[in-house]
Amino acid sequence: MIPHDPNFKNLFQDFPRETLQWLFPQAEQNWGKIVSIEFTRQEPKKHHLADAGLALDLPILFHFENQQLLLW
Repeated sequence: MIPHDPNFKNLFQDFPRETLQWLFPQAEQNWGKIVSIEFTRQEPKKHHLADAGLALDLPILFHFENQQLLLW
């Protein structure tokens, strides 16, 4: 089985506006144009430098003209 979670995270990280429009096209119709986009990801500390990367969420805060949306 191939995990697709990293692919979706990469799409949102590389193309946040386009991916949001693809998954939730009515967002801009409901709340106005996207004013700014913030990635609020925080990296936890590793116990050892040799530890592999951790699986992290990718919270994104979209600021619209009339609303904010935190996509987690």
